Amino acid sequence: MEKQTAVQWYFEKQTELDNSFDEQEIDILEYIERKKEIQDQAYQMEKEQIVNAYWDGGQDVPMHISTCENYYNETFGVETGVIVFDNIHLTNTNKINNGGNNE
Repeated sequence: MEKQTAVQWYFEKQTELDNSFDEQEIDILEYIERKKEIQDQAYQMEKEQIVNAYWDGGQDVPMHISTCENYYNETFGVETGVIVFDNIHLTNTNKINNGGNNE
């Protein structure tokens, strides 16, 4: 299977969900719940893809995982709390408590 971006994955899953609702396979409550799950998963996938791209680009070689997390937080203004990366590059659970600042 070809690798998908978070946006591609989101549209595929949202289309499947819409079809299930249109075919009356699920009710409105399940539709709303699954839509939120899809949105949350797509957001997490996008974040991982951005962090991995920064890691792969080696902006600050040698690099530590916190550098990638800080890049994401500084760029997108988000403090994530606990994050888990389960992929070939990163396996880490860190609490980001400095708002992306290393000072």
